[in-house]
Amino acid sequence: MKKTNIAFTQEKREEIIEMVLGWFEDWKNDDPTAYPETVEERRKEMLVLNNSELIKHIKEFYGCPDIWDYIH
Repeated sequence: MKKTNIAFTQEKREEIIEMVLGWFEDWKNDDPTAYPETVEERRKEMLVLNNSELIKHIKEFYGCPDIWDYIH
C-alpha cells in the first residue's frame, strides 16, 4: 500500500486539533468517567502526530470518517 502524506498549513492543523478537542470536551462533560484524560493530555497526544497520523487518529478515535467535510 502506498503511503500518503497530507499537507496542512500550521494554522489549518491547529484549527483541526481545536475542533476535535471541542468534541472531546463535550464528551468529557457528558461522561467524565468515560474520558479520564484532560483536554490538554489529549492535545499533547495529537501534537506529536504527523498530519496523516492525525487524520487517521481523528477518524478512529472520534469516529469521524467524513473529517474532510469539516476541513475544507
